[in-house]
Amino acid sequence: MRVTTQLRALLAAWFTIDLFGKSRRSGERGTGTLTTAVFTQGFLSWCFAALCFEDVPPVPFLAGTLSLVAGFAALAMLGEVLHDQIGHPADRDLVLASPISRLTLATGRALHTVSMLCLFSLGLAVAPAILIGFKTKSFVVVPLYLASAVVLSALVTAAIQVPVVLSAKLLGRGIGASVSAAIRGGLLGGGFLGLLLGFRAMHQGAHAFPGGIDFLQWTPPYWFARLLLDGSHSPIIVASAAALVGLLVFASSLRQRDRSGRRRRSRWLGRLTRILSRDRATHGLADFTLTMLVRERSFRLRALPLLGLPTAAVILGLRAGVERETLPFFFGLVHNLPLIYLPMLIFFVPYAEGHSASWLVNASLAEPLAMSRKAVGTAFAVALVPLQALLLALDCSQRSVTDATVTTLAALGFAWLAMPVLTERVEEVAFSQDPDDLAPPGSLGAPMTIAAVAMIAALAVEALALPLRATIAVAAFAAGIGLLRGGGTARE
Repeated sequence: MRVTTQLRALLAAWFTIDLFGKSRRSGERGTGTLTTAVFTQGFLSWCFAALCFEDVPPVPFLAGTLSLVAGFAALAMLGEVLHDQIGHPADRDLVLASPISRLTLATGRALHTVSMLCLFSLGLAVAPAILIGFKTKSFVVVPLYLASAVVLSALVTAAIQVPVVLSAKLLGRGIGASVSAAIRGGLLGGGFLGLLLGFRAMHQGAHAFPGGIDFLQWTPPYWFARLLLDGSHSPIIVASAAALVGLLVFASSLRQRDRSGRRRRSRWLGRLTRILSRDRATHGLADFTLTMLVRERSFRLRALPLLGLPTAAVILGLRAGVERETLPFFFGLVHNLPLIYLPMLIFFVPYAEGHSASWLVNASLAEPLAMSRKAVGTAFAVALVPLQALLLALDCSQRSVTDATVTTLAALGFAWLAMPVLTERVEEVAFSQDPDDLAPPGSLGAPMTIAAVAMIAALAVEALALPLRATIAVAAFAAGIGLLRGGGTARE
């Protein structure tokens, strides 16, 4: 009886936080964002299923919609698990200090995770389940589809959790959070790419998907689609589920190891911050900001998934094939894609788990906000360099080294020239706000406009002759360095 009461108290507290945590914390009425997210994703699932309802055979329809449901549910669950990892230390200590056994706590977490998984997957699966009932003219398949969606989502979530738990146990919780955020980015980009390719394959046939039916028949959504229609593939589903559960239990049973003192950043990035900084104070704060961009888990949680979409766009463009005449414009677009999501990344900078330590910066600088804006601009300017180096290597594989280098220099120059306007929307000192207080930005109009103008300018430069293009690229690169070293934002 006591264990049941403890489980009920834990689940009640956790679900209250999930549904009403933010509004209760601020003393307001209303719900949280969880139900809104479920309904929004459910609407997207309905739109996808409706677009595939006509002229798509049952097996591709089942496999495609199940993939969408499992992908969205796994992505949501990965965010929930990572949120638990970076939750408030006081809340965590309160639970761990309570007179409950480890078994009770583990059981409560398992029940909470399963409940959340069912909430997400069922919210996504209702619409396609009803449509498949009409398509097959058998409404017995509707509850079977819902059950399959939950089980498939659980298998995908478990498969993702294995590397996350292993990295957290063997390398420390910080590395585990990084791996989790990186997987979220891969899921977001890979899901976007798979959604486009899968939608085409559902209408044109399995041959339109990379690898064709030889690849698709080895994917879990195909197994569940065949299971629902003819009852086959059940042994491989059971075997896969048992293997995943065994791996997850093994990873969870490992002893926790926390490793500190690891170097997270190479020295040459520190030299770059010194080159792009005018004085020691700016250099020190920029160096600190760059280090925090790598180490701050709440920032990685929100930033890394945004990187998945540009990556997917590049892969999709290369796979679709780019004409030789349009290749310069394609890579001009690719090199300048970071400008599009840079305003949103900068918007996340003021939020950090250790926000209470921000008084050190406020007490050490005469103008902390102005200096923080300069430091943020310098840090992101430095962070763009390794990213552009990777894009340069990709560009050189398709074009001449000269053309690729000119495009890279132009992209860096235009980004650095736009940096002061992009950072002027930073309204608080970097890493000084509670991540739970994050609200949607009121307006990113000016930074997004500047980013779009810079991208259009970069694309226009690609249409010029090489000598003129090289001159503009070098001039923009030099002007960007001068602007960053000169300091100042568009509004101080």
